[in-house]
Amino acid sequence: MPITPPPRTLSRLSLFKGFLQVFLPLLGVLMVVGMMHYYTVYATERGGRESSETLNVGLARRMINADISAVLSDLRFLVEHIQRQHVFEMSPQQLARLIGLEFQVFAEKKRLYDQIRFLDENGLEVVRVNFNGGNPRILPNEELQNKRNRYYFQQAIELSEGASY
Repeated sequence: MPITPPPRTLSRLSLFKGFLQVFLPLLGVLMVVGMMHYYTVYATERGGRESSETLNVGLARRMINADISAVLSDLRFLVEHIQRQHVFEMSPQQLARLIGLEFQVFAEKKRLYDQIRFLDENGLEVVRVNFNGGNPRILPNEELQNKRNRYYFQQAIELSEGASY
């Protein structure tokens, strides 16, 4: 019968080395797989967020453009409507009264604008209608203001006739 050598006892150090030889490569593979998974999820979520934000910006741009178009349309309507009534041939008092009534009705029906102003070429308010919480009101002459030094008047007065600011 053959003689078998006695079983070799393994020291703790050799057991630990053997464990590390198996564990570390598996840990490395697991970490690489985990990092790949994390990056894939991150890239997918980022792409989704970017797409969502691009869509939101596009929708906001269209809404703003529609709002600006509506305001410009209202402005052109008021200008043409007032010009067709030949109000500039009237006395300043008649002009202010008629334009005030037009603006008051417009503000009441449109329910969009907090204030509607008609400024002369010097920046003085000829007429101002305040929406007043749904009850548009023509302001009396003593409450009208000079807007000559406001940036919007300075820039608007430089425009050619028919241009919008």
